[in-house]
Amino acid sequence: MKRELALFLVWALLFVSCNGELQCARFFIPAGYTGKIVVYFDKKDGQRELDKDGCIIHRFSDKGECYTAFPFEEGGFAYPHKTFRFFEVFKNDSTREMPEFDLKEYSIDISRNMDRKYVFYYSSGYIDTTSAGPSHILAYYVDSGKNYSKYGFK
Repeated sequence: MKRELALFLVWALLFVSCNGELQCARFFIPAGYTGKIVVYFDKKDGQRELDKDGCIIHRFSDKGECYTAFPFEEGGFAYPHKTFRFFEVFKNDSTREMPEFDLKEYSIDISRNMDRKYVFYYSSGYIDTTSAGPSHILAYYVDSGKNYSKYGFK
């Protein structure tokens, strides 16, 4: 009984010490790109880069694809504009942050935000892309704000 109680207390301490937030990630997208971007997780020869804050780096090809060796994290929660951040990368390696679309924020100044580039969440799940079996994916669209209704916002 004492052993079971000790194991339960250790488990409870570990559970409480985790705040439930997903690991931070930074998404680097080629300048001028619009369209679907997809991260393919658990790829043997995929990217394995972390930034100085321990955030996973996802660098996309000109085709909007990123293959990462990191596993997909399920559950947890993400803070807006903090946990996942998206950047447009220019030829000189300078970057400009692109926000994930939020209708409330967009509506504050529609005339300014219509032509602003945003990232729209699309889906996550499993897809069978190769003979190696299914891969977990995370997909977004990069587009201007005026097209928000194409992505399920009304």
